[in-house]
Amino acid sequence: MFAYVASPFFSDEQRSQVDRIVAALDAAGIASFSPMRDAGVLRSDATRDERLRVVATNRAAIRASNLVVCNATGRDLGTIWEAGYADASRVPVVYVAEGLDGPFNVMLAVTGVASFRSFDDLAAYLSEVGRTGTVRRVDFEGPIE
Repeated sequence: MFAYVASPFFSDEQRSQVDRIVAALDAAGIASFSPMRDAGVLRSDATRDERLRVVATNRAAIRASNLVVCNATGRDLGTIWEAGYADASRVPVVYVAEGLDGPFNVMLAVTGVASFRSFDDLAAYLSEVGRTGTVRRVDFEGPIE
């Protein structure tokens, strides 16, 4: 089992969230690809070739994955693009939006194989996936927008 970690990593809090997701995957025995860790962070003045390399690397990693874990907590545009690319590539997407107290986006709620409001619930789910090898559907419960 191999998972791609789609998450923003532009602040200390976001990097900590990536670390939590990767740790949960590691604990579940699921290998992972994290762009933050495995593709490198682009400088704001990166060349076109550098940008294309990162996009190609991330696309290939998504297509090679059995699962994409998407941190939708901050609604980062790049992260949501990765989730859409995964869905279009027929790779199941699991969402986590910690602290979500309002509605969740209908496109994410319907296309995601599972959606959680906390990293602890995500970790428990990933543990089950690692143990059983099965990506089980968990429909989003709550209001949508």
